[in-house]
Amino acid sequence: MTNLVESGQFDIAVFNHGIYVPQGLITEVCRQQDVKIVTWNPAYRKNSFALSHGDSYRHTMISEPTDLWTNMPWDHDSEREIVDYLNTRRHGTQDWIWVHDEPQEDASKIEEETGLDFSRPVIGMLTNVMWDAQHHYKSNAFSNMLEWVLRSI
Repeated sequence: MTNLVESGQFDIAVFNHGIYVPQGLITEVCRQQDVKIVTWNPAYRKNSFALSHGDSYRHTMISEPTDLWTNMPWDHDSEREIVDYLNTRRHGTQDWIWVHDEPQEDASKIEEETGLDFSRPVIGMLTNVMWDAQHHYKSNAFSNMLEWVLRSI
């Protein structure tokens, strides 16, 4: 890959996600050779993609400057559009990526299947798989997810 990048006249390289194999390795060679990088990944919403410049969307989406959106114009129509879309996320009707085809929403069935007693306090911890988030994101408050779970319990 190094030989290819060094021998070609590449101004920009475009890869899906820019991590894992082989895209992550190719992305790193391009970065070392000062070739501009754009990574893409399907976004949740139908017919949309996330494009990130210089790194994987997994990194740029959490490190973008907040001034890109903290002072954006906001009115009733903007709020309605966002709230309407967020309401569709429950069933993915405007999405082409979703996690569960048939989510269980009946609380009594969830209680029965899990052995939980909803008459008592129940706290959910929305974790990721143990290795994934640690691989992609810098830890902030805790050194890793397990430390966060154990300290929280």
